Amino acid sequence: TGILIGCPCEWTMDAEAQVFWNNITGLEYTNNYTPDQLKQIWHAASYTKNHVIMCWFFPDPLIELYHATDYEFKGIAFPPADLECLSNKPNNEKKRCSENQTERVGTSDRAKCESSLQILKRVWVKSLQDDSLRVEPVDQSPAYEIMRSLEISNIDLKDIMRQHLRQADTTPRDAVCNWIVKNYEDLVQNYFPKGYPREVQTLFVENYNDLPWYTIFAQFIATIVFILTIITLILVWKYRLTKAMVFAQPIFLYLILAGFSLQTIASFFDAYPLSSFTCTAKSVFFLLGKTQELIPIIVKTSAINMLHNAAKQKRRLNINPRKLMIKVAVVVAFVLGVLILWVAIDPQTVVFTRYLTNTFSIDNDGIHH
Repeated sequence: TGILIGCPCEWTMDAEAQVFWNNITGLEYTNNYTPDQLKQIWHAASYTKNHVIMCWFFPDPLIELYHATDYEFKGIAFPPADLECLSNKPNNEKKRCSENQTERVGTSDRAKCESSLQILKRVWVKSLQDDSLRVEPVDQSPAYEIMRSLEISNIDLKDIMRQHLRQADTTPRDAVCNWIVKNYEDLVQNYFPKGYPREVQTLFVENYNDLPWYTIFAQFIATIVFILTIITLILVWKYRLTKAMVFAQPIFLYLILAGFSLQTIASFFDAYPLSSFTCTAKSVFFLLGKTQELIPIIVKTSAINMLHNAAKQKRRLNINPRKLMIKVAVVVAFVLGVLILWVAIDPQTVVFTRYLTNTFSIDNDGIHH
């Protein structure tokens, strides 16, 4: 004897038809309760020690709440469902909650099988896949692949619910998050696509203290060369009145050595950690130094060729050193102006390029940039 609590009318379960056609007698039938009322009925039956048969679903926290107690939920095994049985069951809400018992249980004893399970499905718009695959592989998120492969078993749900019930001060969200932390390694192995989570490996140095030894050694060499260039410049000025220096034209030597010193400064910045300033400084000093080094040589070589050709033609040629310096100054000023405009309009910035490697760590795909 006991009470048979029917399901809410909108549920597709048919407890009364199953009990009726399987000849389970001695039960008082009542139905059309809300899910919250069904929970209260089970709590009351547990408190008053009354016998109750009630339709419910699995997994659910209510089942876990009474796990390993006197009122633990026990499933009733009915004959397996088939198409013939399901076609004889009351198949709409009106029949399941009719005042007429015949409409509630049906007219055939073939309606005694268990209820058909409704498989939950994941549904999302196709644009989710399209948007995911449209991104470059290096920037693709694993979200779509995880959603496509994600499955949580009933055992996992039971574990989450029991953890939530044991800790009354936690929310369902906390229980899920704690379960994910606890089972993180399994989740990564089972659900994360190969190569996720990705490990970022940086191929450039951000801080000066992290520079490798050979880069610091290169800066040391650049400093030594710069000092030697300055010393050479001083010696040229000191011996500028000697015959060899007079023929070599000290002003041209000054310009060439100054250009060479600018290139050593560019080399120093080239070995410095990347930044917008170092990139700009390296380019400016190198181009300006190369211009100041080559243009005086070109101008002087041109003047020497002019003298040589004049000597072949047996004619006098006067070369004004001031005009030669003006030529050098015009070219250097032009290059300097172009560099100033370049820095003002389109300054150099550090751009990092990321790419996927073919090497894997234990379970990660490295991204180098």
